[in-house]
Amino acid sequence: MAQVVLQNLVKQYDGAEKPTVNHISLTIHDGEFLVLVGPSGCGKSTLLRTIAGLESITDGDLFIGDKRVNDVHPKDRDIAMVFQSYALYPHMTIRRNMAFGLEVRKKPKAEIDKLVSEASSMLGLDEHLEKLPKQLSGGQRQRVAMGRAIVRRPKVFLFDEPLSNLDAALRTQMRVEIRRLHKQLKTTIIYVTHDQVEAMTLADRIAVLNGGHLQQVGSPMELFQRPCNKFVAGFIGSPGMNFIESKIVLEDGRKTVVIDEKNKIALEDDVARAVDNGQNVLLGIRPQDVVLADEANPANVTGVVDVIETLGWESHIHFKVGEHHFLAVLEAQKVVGFQEGQSIGLHVAPGVVHLFNDADEAIAHGSRCAASASKALPAQF
Repeated sequence: MAQVVLQNLVKQYDGAEKPTVNHISLTIHDGEFLVLVGPSGCGKSTLLRTIAGLESITDGDLFIGDKRVNDVHPKDRDIAMVFQSYALYPHMTIRRNMAFGLEVRKKPKAEIDKLVSEASSMLGLDEHLEKLPKQLSGGQRQRVAMGRAIVRRPKVFLFDEPLSNLDAALRTQMRVEIRRLHKQLKTTIIYVTHDQVEAMTLADRIAVLNGGHLQQVGSPMELFQRPCNKFVAGFIGSPGMNFIESKIVLEDGRKTVVIDEKNKIALEDDVARAVDNGQNVLLGIRPQDVVLADEANPANVTGVVDVIETLGWESHIHFKVGEHHFLAVLEAQKVVGFQEGQSIGLHVAPGVVHLFNDADEAIAHGSRCAASASKALPAQF
């Protein structure tokens, strides 16, 4: 196992106006499962390929363990990479596919057989070892690709969107298997995906990238509860956060975030201290934090039902709040009978609000967000 350290890393292609990877500093701890996530073109795969040695480094330093590896050949970095495509040899059996890399390195046959046996048992491939890749399903082929990496016993595993070619059911299954594999191997894993659900379910920590820049690093719950800016807030969490242009107004001696005359949320003291009376803010509310108003939770937001999406146990209700689109995730049984155009009272607790300034930076988070984040690993920037 090994720690991976990126120090002010830059990758800029010849002729490009801007770096694809722009001065990224990050430490991936020994044995950690770190996920690089972001939209297409944000630089995450380029960063992974730079760590692997498949792309040269324009500037900065890269350490694997205590060794600077900027100019070290990929085969000498003691890493193993699993790609989006399985890249299996179609004419070789599964056993040979897994063993071939060790054979090239002239490992003893007894050692190769032992390592292949251990990996195939771990991945549930024992009964498939004499088959050809074309005889396996997509999920099984991806397991073989993982097995080929496992037999290497590398210091670091690199995964480049390994599940993107699988259907939804297989992706869910493989997420569980990859997480279980990490618990067994206890090896450092750096995993690239554009799917924030994969990131949330797999990672010890997540590094969010956008436009080649590192936006925020932290545990899944830290990023969910205390995003540092609007981009992270909107990217992490499914469905995405509601954003509404609002204003801070002093009402009855208490600072209140005002959407319009009918929709106002009084702020907690800690949040209120972070904003000024009359300040324009961007209000952020997670759809999961919205509840139906009742006697204990009086309505502070009124929504007009626009679209209803029923997803089994829960329903996604799209409302119009004034001129704004507003999404709530509610228990399906509680919204039976809702009709489009119906006016519904909603409650948003002061402790769940997020506020962002004109630069899209987080100003404050409610107390419930702060309490959840306090249990998270410290972020690194």
